[in-house]
Amino acid sequence: MARLQTRSMTRPINAFEQSQLDKLYQELDKYACLVETEKAKAAVIEKDVATLRDEIWERHKQNGGVNAAANNTRLLEKQSRLLESRLDQALVKFNKCVSRNKILRKEIDCLRGDRVTFEKVYKKLENVSEVFMSYSFWSYGILCLC
Repeated sequence: MARLQTRSMTRPINAFEQSQLDKLYQELDKYACLVETEKAKAAVIEKDVATLRDEIWERHKQNGGVNAAANNTRLLEKQSRLLESRLDQALVKFNKCVSRNKILRKEIDCLRGDRVTFEKVYKKLENVSEVFMSYSFWSYGILCLC
């Protein structure tokens, strides 16, 4: 009501118009209150959005920035190549050891065969030596008795 009184009017307002005007001002106040509430909600949402942006930025920096995925992929590929290289070197070393082991086993088998041969020869020589010794002992004994 007071708002309307400040305007300059050409004719007076009747009761019906005044009641309509009061209803419109009440709706205006209600919508103004709703607008203020929505502005407050929008301010809270903007504050939350700013907080989330800052948090996303911090996490982005912690994870390595914009190129974190590419950098991580590159580092994993490098680590993979390094480990594959080490594996190849270890396999080469292992294969050399297996080859050397094979050669040594052949040599050991040869030496075992030689040992068996030498033992046979030694046994024969022992037998021959025993026969010779027994023969020479008997022949020496016979010579001495004569």
